Amino acid sequence: MREQLIDSNDAKNDLLACATFLAQKIGSSDGHAEAVKELFPFYLVKDNVDLAAELADTIDDPFVRDQLLTQVVEKCAQLGDDEYALQLAEAIEDSSFQGVALEQIARQKAMKGEFEKAFEIADDLQHASSAYAGIALCQGKEEAMRTIEKIDFPTVKVHVLQEVAVISNDVSLLERATEIAQEIDFDEERIRAYLGISFQYIEAKRKDKAIEVLDKARQFSETLDSVQKDSFLSQISNGFMKAGSIDLADRTLDLVEDKYEIAHALVGYADEYQTKGEEEEALEALDEAYQILKSQRDTETRNTKAKFNLLGIIAMRYASFGKLERAIEIANENPYDEIRDNTLVQLAVTCEQELSPELADQAINDINDKAEKALAMIAVSDVRRKNEKKNEAMIELNNAYSQIANIEQLSMKSYILNTLADRFNLLGETDKAREICSENLQLISQILDQSHRVSSMAGLANMFESLNFELNDSDKLILETMVRKASW
Repeated sequence: MREQLIDSNDAKNDLLACATFLAQKIGSSDGHAEAVKELFPFYLVKDNVDLAAELADTIDDPFVRDQLLTQVVEKCAQLGDDEYALQLAEAIEDSSFQGVALEQIARQKAMKGEFEKAFEIADDLQHASSAYAGIALCQGKEEAMRTIEKIDFPTVKVHVLQEVAVISNDVSLLERATEIAQEIDFDEERIRAYLGISFQYIEAKRKDKAIEVLDKARQFSETLDSVQKDSFLSQISNGFMKAGSIDLADRTLDLVEDKYEIAHALVGYADEYQTKGEEEEALEALDEAYQILKSQRDTETRNTKAKFNLLGIIAMRYASFGKLERAIEIANENPYDEIRDNTLVQLAVTCEQELSPELADQAINDINDKAEKALAMIAVSDVRRKNEKKNEAMIELNNAYSQIANIEQLSMKSYILNTLADRFNLLGETDKAREICSENLQLISQILDQSHRVSSMAGLANMFESLNFELNDSDKLILETMVRKASW
């Protein structure tokens, strides 16, 4: 029998307590674990580490339990409760999670300037590289460099040097990072390190150095016997473009065979041309990317979802050039319904921002999924509210509210009701917002999936708190009914 952490009387008078009570009554181990994972962040935000730890301990799956306890350890360290943090870390069974928990304590000590304590913890770890990395990022440059020398793994050393270079505004540290990257054993990791360094050089306006490092990455990528070869070469080509060498960019792109990766690089070209104000060249690159991606046959496609994600990105890029109708047309070509609708939501917002409400309406009308349609209307309403068009914002928000009846999935309907309550409140319609919150509670009581019910109730509890709403007698009656049924 699972320990009951919440008293039934408390559960009848508080939404989060009720959600927790219901979670503890879920018989399925997997369902209970899912519910607890949904509740967990709400208790951590409230700094209620005791109940968070107790909730984690009720989970049967040791992996999930340790994963959550690790988060509690970090929160305890943030709060300065070192004794409890160490006690919980010792209770973690998996050695990897326990190591991560102790790393987090060390990092929190370093963030507070307690370096002696941080090193004391890090020095006792079997694998201390990540802990030393966290400490180094809290130190001054000279001290950080000494700490970095304690790190065993070259990949970690490179990443920390990159971050210290940003913090200290010392680009010369990237030279040391480049040297250490040569020590990385795995080709893919070494190429990723070079790419990261090169793009950091570009941001620092050291394009000459960026080209040098990109050339190293290209040499390793050309001989790579891996499915990632084309992806790396595409990114390197993009890097050369950003570094100002169109010739090297084109020559590298010529090595790429995968049409998706070629199109991906060309979208990057378009972005770079647009940044420079070269709109004609940007549109040419975007047109080419679109044509190449469309020409890719199913048999040539390694990752269908990635391909159609890129098609959605291309549609958004056309919108950024003011080609709004073309963008909507391309979005509608996407056979992947979820990506298609999501792109149309973004385009509706863009059209509204570009003062094209008719096209915003067109994009919304083209959305098939009823929930996404409602979210698009809410997003358009947000634009109007920010533009101080309160009446127009209210009209669109009411349009979104009218879509609720068409949404079948109750947990999604609950999420949208929360969003609507928040937006009505922002428009000064507090009574309407409060009415929607009670409507949402009634809806949540009808959700059959217990984990989804707990998740939705936790979300509503957060909304009640953020809007400073109190439960009324009708709300409490619903809670009492749910508690009573769960106790049978």
